[in-house]
Amino acid sequence: MTFGANYHIINCISAVTIYINNDKIETLTNPEDTIIVCGEESYITKELTPGIHSYKVEIRSEVGIGCTKDINGTFTISEDECKKNFIDYLEVLNTQYRLLPNSLKTVWNY
Repeated sequence: MTFGANYHIINCISAVTIYINNDKIETLTNPEDTIIVCGEESYITKELTPGIHSYKVEIRSEVGIGCTKDINGTFTISEDECKKNFIDYLEVLNTQYRLLPNSLKTVWNY
């Protein structure tokens, strides 16, 4: 499972932390505009056994109280499969933080 986010496009400094099956995996450190290939260094990628897994994406403001949201879901992994989960800030956060109007990106899953 690979996670990425475009948190650089809004006017709010935040951290994106990924949990899988209730275990903290990592915090994103490089914003991206999309996920093209699983496993690239700027994304968070976790190899998982085939089956059903849960995830939580925790978005927290690093300054003040804005840009806070939790996204929860489940996904099924098959043998030798990598799923992409792109967090599009324009879709998941209030649009009051927009810096680039009309710049919606493809949302893979969230």
